[in-house]
Amino acid sequence: MGSISRQQPRIIAYWIGWQNLDFNPGNPVIPGYVKNIDVLILAFALVKNGGIEYTCASNETCVCNGSQYWSQEQIMTWVKNIRNNYPDIKVLLSIGGWAYNDWQTVTNAGTFAANAVNSLSSWQDTFDGLDIDYENGDGSLPPGVTFHDLMQALIGEMEANLPGNPVLSFPYYSGSPFSIDSVAGLTCSITFAATMGYGDDTGDYQALLAAGFRAANGFSNTMMPPGQIGSFVDQNNIKAAMFWNLCDPSEGPPAGFIVALNESLLVSVSGG
Repeated sequence: MGSISRQQPRIIAYWIGWQNLDFNPGNPVIPGYVKNIDVLILAFALVKNGGIEYTCASNETCVCNGSQYWSQEQIMTWVKNIRNNYPDIKVLLSIGGWAYNDWQTVTNAGTFAANAVNSLSSWQDTFDGLDIDYENGDGSLPPGVTFHDLMQALIGEMEANLPGNPVLSFPYYSGSPFSIDSVAGLTCSITFAATMGYGDDTGDYQALLAAGFRAANGFSNTMMPPGQIGSFVDQNNIKAAMFWNLCDPSEGPPAGFIVALNESLLVSVSGG
């Protein structure tokens, strides 16, 4: 048993490489820029029938999605390879996403939390914790169940049943179906919260900081030239960043962006 980790990551990145067959799971390549990442989040496990689902329809964004995706065993092998090369990295499983979730079936926060934590057992210590991406693209939680309830129940389940100091996080955007204030009382038990403003608006980032969270400012793609990243980070006093999505071919290779972002944040955090 342990407590929730209070680690302050510098760079968090969501990964859906298991959808991209260019990354051959039979010979999984670890991109060099992974060494600059502190927390790697695999997205997504889905919410189905009040629990967690890993095998879904072919068009859904889901871990372990069938023949056109990496298997659970391949994902575990890839993560093990990452840990062997970069032992300090934390790897999380994200539950949720914008679509294909049945949040309205979560009628009991405690049951959902127990299902989420129990589902990690089949992954054989692949994950260091959970990220809860509660968006309402396919409906919201039912009356009587709140996002605060879910996070509070998860804190209890993770502290009681996961070894070491598990990581618990969530992303937030201005249209989130919950307010920052509604979970502000849990800041001491949540490792970090990341915005989904994607680098062009730091308002949500500042709001998370004001509420007492360890916040990361979101970036969605690499359209910002690496040469501009340092001034952006410095002007907005950014200490941590979230990058979505490491493996979307339409958004270009993230290597230069991730490296420049890491270097800028190192300077920002050190005050140099």
